[in-house]
Amino acid sequence: IRLGQRASITAIELQTKPNRFSAKATIYIGSLDSTAVEYQQAGSTDRITHTSTIQVSLVGIGSHIKIKFEVPPKTASNPYGQIGLQILKVYGQPDGYH
Repeated sequence: IRLGQRASITAIELQTKPNRFSAKATIYIGSLDSTAVEYQQAGSTDRITHTSTIQVSLVGIGSHIKIKFEVPPKTASNPYGQIGLQILKVYGQPDGYH
């Protein structure tokens, strides 16, 4: 996820679509360094479901967010093991530095 500008990111809220849940997610915050984005781990969660929203506290300043999901098990209702997000909210404060 590319943000419009650098921000101090404090939390992220996630909720999956029905039958598209993930067991685990790791969230990284990154900043653009001349030609590439360098990421650092900012937080993680053990269970994301469609029944309730999960809020993950984060600490970091950056202009990019990367979310790495653990591959969910394949089921009859999700034969390819896909992940679908219903809610994704990022909480933070613009840094003012570009």
